Amino acid sequence: MDPDDMEMEMGTPPPATRSLEIEVGDQEVITIDLDSLDQSTEDVIAVLQDAQCRVSIWTQLASEYWRRGWLESAQKITHAAVEFFKQRHDRHSLAPVYLLLANVQIDSSRAAPKMKLQTPQLDKLGDDLLKDTYLGEATVLMNQADPSYQGPLYFLTRGILQLAKQSTMNEAFATFEGVLATTPTNLVALHGKARIMYARKNYRESLQLYQRILRLGPNTQPDPRIGIGLCFWQLGDKVKAKKAWERSLELHPKHWVPELLLGLEALNASKDSKRTEEQRHHAYAVGSKHIERSFGTNQKNAANANCLSEYFIRRGEPRKALKLAERAIQFADTLAVVNEGHLRAGRVAHLEGRYDDAITHYTAAKNLPLASISIAQCHIKKGETPAAIHVLDTMLKGTNPQRTTEAMIMLASLRASERAALSSHESAADKVAARELFDRVQKSASALQPNGAAGKANGSVKTKRPAWLDDVEMHLEVARLWEKENTEKAMAAYQDAKRISESSPKGVDPRIVNNIAVLSHLAGTLPDARAHYEQALGIVSTTWAADENMDGMSTTVLYNLARVYEDQGDAAMAKEAYEKLLSRHSEYIDAKVRLAHMLMAANRSNDANGLLKQALDSRGQDLNLRAYYTHFLLQSNLHQHALKFVFTTLQMEKSDLYGTCAAAWLHYHLAREIRSTNEEMTRERRHKFKSAAEFYEKALSLDPGCSVAAQGLAIMVAEDALGVLSLKASSAPGEDEETRMRNTREALDVFAKIREVMADGSVYTNMGHCYYMRDEYERAIESYETGLTKYYNGENASVLMCLSRAWYAKASRDQSFASMRTALHFAQQAQKIVPGDKSIRYNIAVIGQRAAELVFSLNTAKRTLEELQQAQEYATNAQRFLSALSEDKSEGGLPYDKEMASQRHMYGTVLLRKGADQVAQQEKYEMEYKAKLDAARDVRTAERAAIAAKEQARLEELEREAAALAEERRKAREEAVLWAAQRANESSEDEKPKRRKKEKSANDDLFDDDEEPAAPKEKKERKPRVARKRKGKETSGAEDGLSSGAEDVDRPKKRLVKKRVVHDDDDEPVDNRARKKFKSADVIDDSDEELEKMDRLEEERLRLSRTNLDDPASPMKGESRAIDDVDME
Repeated sequence: MDPDDMEMEMGTPPPATRSLEIEVGDQEVITIDLDSLDQSTEDVIAVLQDAQCRVSIWTQLASEYWRRGWLESAQKITHAAVEFFKQRHDRHSLAPVYLLLANVQIDSSRAAPKMKLQTPQLDKLGDDLLKDTYLGEATVLMNQADPSYQGPLYFLTRGILQLAKQSTMNEAFATFEGVLATTPTNLVALHGKARIMYARKNYRESLQLYQRILRLGPNTQPDPRIGIGLCFWQLGDKVKAKKAWERSLELHPKHWVPELLLGLEALNASKDSKRTEEQRHHAYAVGSKHIERSFGTNQKNAANANCLSEYFIRRGEPRKALKLAERAIQFADTLAVVNEGHLRAGRVAHLEGRYDDAITHYTAAKNLPLASISIAQCHIKKGETPAAIHVLDTMLKGTNPQRTTEAMIMLASLRASERAALSSHESAADKVAARELFDRVQKSASALQPNGAAGKANGSVKTKRPAWLDDVEMHLEVARLWEKENTEKAMAAYQDAKRISESSPKGVDPRIVNNIAVLSHLAGTLPDARAHYEQALGIVSTTWAADENMDGMSTTVLYNLARVYEDQGDAAMAKEAYEKLLSRHSEYIDAKVRLAHMLMAANRSNDANGLLKQALDSRGQDLNLRAYYTHFLLQSNLHQHALKFVFTTLQMEKSDLYGTCAAAWLHYHLAREIRSTNEEMTRERRHKFKSAAEFYEKALSLDPGCSVAAQGLAIMVAEDALGVLSLKASSAPGEDEETRMRNTREALDVFAKIREVMADGSVYTNMGHCYYMRDEYERAIESYETGLTKYYNGENASVLMCLSRAWYAKASRDQSFASMRTALHFAQQAQKIVPGDKSIRYNIAVIGQRAAELVFSLNTAKRTLEELQQAQEYATNAQRFLSALSEDKSEGGLPYDKEMASQRHMYGTVLLRKGADQVAQQEKYEMEYKAKLDAARDVRTAERAAIAAKEQARLEELEREAAALAEERRKAREEAVLWAAQRANESSEDEKPKRRKKEKSANDDLFDDDEEPAAPKEKKERKPRVARKRKGKETSGAEDGLSSGAEDVDRPKKRLVKKRVVHDDDDEPVDNRARKKFKSADVIDDSDEELEKMDRLEEERLRLSRTNLDDPASPMKGESRAIDDVDME
């Protein structure tokens, strides 16, 4: 409830006495009883004019009429006052009258409509003036007032007028502030400021102002308790808000504002999911009564009309609801109330089927999410699905998106539906968009679950569960969208639908259970699929047995159950289920086809043929049935019958894609079987190849994306079927190398495109054929293996033989026995799959002979005895196969040349005779090779031992030299310390105490930390000269000579001092300086030479100690490799 809907009346407060005395002349006094006034004003106006009353009497009387609600009477008095004072030229007295008239116009505007509908259906206002008209007249009256009259009444009237216009709220605030600056307790100004604070959403300051008004004037009007309650409501304290409104209603029982607010509070309480159903019903009844009483008091209030309109919509009284909705639209002061009015008017039109009117009202309120959704619903009702999608798209993705879950669900459902006007590409794009929308809905649902983010954030607070979470149809639609794209998501959606369906009175829908079973079936989880099928069948026969559509559902589930029995290998159960199904519905073609398929797998082709013919007799026009029968004829090697049957099918339906492709393949296959023994046969062969190409082209014209037809044409291009192949019987490619390479390259390009759209192993097999024809055997092997492992689970005999052929060709080219052995392995794998195939046995024999021939032809150094023996075994097995094949007396054509088998058998006999000599020769070679290799290893071992002994001796010598040098260095260090101590004792007697104190630190630097310090000695002044004496030798070298060696002694930093202390005590004093300098250098130089020698010896010793005789970099290792690489021949 907006405070703007509260009354704010202006006027002079009534006097304590309810009578007004008017002096007429000098003697007569007329008393007017204000409590007994009537609406007639002629007598009153005459008295006021005769008495020439002052302006306050005129305005007081006019205010009394106004207070009673007699606006017309009050206006007559004020207009008479204007005429009276104009005649007297009393401009100052006119100002209060104009201000009173302005207040009357402002008050009249509160009951005036804000706008008028152009074509209202029920609430027709006639000639009623608009609110802006009244406010405009009030502005004119304000401007007519004397500018010199600037009292409180003027400013308060101006502030109220500015507040009523709403666009000048800031100016109104300044006006009220000006009044309060001079009169802080002015109740009207406080009211105006409080309302402005509320409109600015400054609810706490507004509450303080209303509370101040209540303290200053508990009985003032409008009641400040209403504003207090509104502020408490906005601040979240709804209990205090309700108490404030109840107190206001208690004091003013006939006031409509608290009634309306209490009604709204009760209606909101009726929507609280925390309350019980009984409490909610009670709250709704109480709220409705409050609203009705409020509307009875003021029928021109938009908020009242809006609430009652919703009430009558729920009661199913659309006419009353529409009138009230139109009333709300025309009298509303705020855009929110106008939108609500249009929404309810649109709902009434929607219910009545007036969709254009509904769309008009909804469009006026389209910033409300419900209005946009309702527009889309109207378009759907009108059959305008694209328009509905556009409305929802605009709503969700426009400049001001309204992301409501219900709108996303509705848009996803529309995009998921099939529409005739859409192309396949557009339909696929729509389904992608639908899946994305449902994913967003799923995320919203996850947030609303008890374990979701929202649930965790709210803690124990219970939130109302949205209805769409339990919408079974939504979950089913999600499942249908994901069935072909992501079976896991589809399964999850079906499981959700099943969970919701279980709570329905009839229990879970068997169709949902069947769909779950189908997904499990397709995913290969056959036990789960079987359990769900049986569950669905049980539901159909019990709880849903009375449903008239369940017979068809029972048939479907039983057929699916039979299929899963069949896939599990339970042929008896599958047959029983199919027969049970056919006993109920003998016309069920699919069951007959599956039963015939099982019979054909059991080599009961005649029985299968009988069932299929029965099916054709009942439904001979069924193209799927005819397609399967074509397949049956092809599997039975009845190619001529199949061709005739396909022609019959194409006569029935020329655009049958399966029949067209089958006709193409049959022509191609029959053409390859024709032997071009004469010109007529050649022409027939060429004609059939041409017909095959034409049928493939026709198939592509029927469906440009038909990968089977594209692949057939690519095969014909690769084999040059319309060129050389059509002229000769051999199935080999054309002899022209350039043509062959070009054709296979073109075919590979086509196969690469087919591979992107057709997930089938035949594509990879054909690519392997092309690579084989191009002599790219490695890539051919790669293609064959991809198709075999990815699509055939390694159990396709034809592809295994292709792999064997590729490895055979590679082995022949590379002269590799390992490759030939691989070729034989794949051929043997194919034989395990098709044990009775004689062509595979013949190929195994040929490969075995060729493997033996290959190994026998190799040099003895390039083969092993094991390989030779294995090849001999292959040749022996080949002889056994060839013997049986050459003596085969089976009727009918054989898949190999019997004469050739006989010749190969004789050749194998000769080959095996060579085997013994080859084995003996290989054994002799390997024995000689082994003897030479052992001798070379013995030589290598002896040389390694000699080198190791030599190196060990050298290492021991180096260690002895290093030990001797270390001992010399130790003695030199001891002598140096002794000399230094002696010199210090000699010079200590002549040193002064001060000098002795300075020498202490020098002596400390002279010795290592673990030596006893010597006595102080005199510092020498020849330090620079000693440094120059070294001539480039670092002084650290001398220090190294004194401190490095076996013992780890720290070296002092001042190395030159040591040079000065080393001297010869036997030298003469005269030559002491030079001799000491010479001897110091001599000793240090000798130490440096020794140290350098010692370091070199140490490094050599360490290098030798780290040397590994088995290191690949060592000479011994090089010799070892040289011995290994000796050519034993």
